Amino acid sequence: MRDGPIRYHDGKLVDETTVREIRVATLEPVLDDEPKDAFQQTARKWTSISQNAPIATVFEAGDTNAPYVAFDVGEISLQNALPDLSTTDRVELLADVAEALRLGRLYSHRHGYLSPDVVHITMSDGPPQASVSEWGLRRSVEAALNEGTPITPYSAPEQVRDNQLGESVDIYQLGALGCYVFTGQPPVADEAPALERAILEGNVRSVADDDRVPEDVARIIDTALSTEPDLRQNSVRAVEEAFKRAHD
Repeated sequence: MRDGPIRYHDGKLVDETTVREIRVATLEPVLDDEPKDAFQQTARKWTSISQNAPIATVFEAGDTNAPYVAFDVGEISLQNALPDLSTTDRVELLADVAEALRLGRLYSHRHGYLSPDVVHITMSDGPPQASVSEWGLRRSVEAALNEGTPITPYSAPEQVRDNQLGESVDIYQLGALGCYVFTGQPPVADEAPALERAILEGNVRSVADDDRVPEDVARIIDTALSTEPDLRQNSVRAVEEAFKRAHD
């Protein structure tokens, strides 16, 4: 699997008692040191915060001519988990993701590239739990390559407009992920160049009229997806606490 300049390889980590699903991120062959340095620095920062439960555990990161990072991907992808998740499960998983982003910011490590692909689910040890991976690998490498910020259906307007990475971006992306978690669709269609225009103009999917989404949860998601940052919640913690209170 490839995501821009990053390649991903799936495998298993086996010890005496457990078998874990892992993913190894490697860098496309490049001639310059700057992209390698960017990858390695990001991997080291991710490793330093990965002891926190909502953040995907890094098992090993290599600082070589072919840098890599091996990390935990839980038991199942978010996409494959969705059909078996209750409404309560979905809300609690979104709170997990919000906690991961809050912790990342606490340690001065911003994500900025949240999507369903970087959310991993563990279901065998009780209620489903989410962990978040990636932590800026592609963003940092593409910046070193002068390729700009990758734009996805989960990108915030201020990212598209001028490459901001403030807390408002995390809040917007939590709303975008919430839209996917409850509807199975991103808030905007992934069709460039219409994608950027739709994000900037606020032509996003509202979940308020979707019967699958409880009213209190829909308010959280649609508020987070406001085009103007000032109309969103005032912090990632506020979003997390709102999800925890919702649908009790």
